[in-house]
Amino acid sequence: MIPSLYAAILKLQKYFAIENYIVLSIVLAGIIGNTTMLIVYTRRRLSKLSFSTYICALSIVHLLINLDWLRAFIQRELNYNLLLHMGFMCKAIVFYSSLLIPIAAWFELVSSLD
Repeated sequence: MIPSLYAAILKLQKYFAIENYIVLSIVLAGIIGNTTMLIVYTRRRLSKLSFSTYICALSIVHLLINLDWLRAFIQRELNYNLLLHMGFMCKAIVFYSSLLIPIAAWFELVSSLD
């Protein structure tokens, strides 16, 4: 292998390793933030507002999206495919991952109209 090509491959591997852990930190922050939003907006005082219903639904959708990203991170970094070990979950995960992003956009639209 050409030394410059080898050096370029090493740089790319280091870049993607750093990028993966940045994505992991964003996903973990999203899980913590969405869980906090669920706890805060389901309290008795805020649960009476219609806006809090939309925010809770949006945080649930974003929490599911973050969990799907976490599954993809585990699959990429640990070479462990959760879908192969769960049977029926393969179709369910593919279905909800293609459905959740448009639903999140509609929840944001409805909450801004409210």
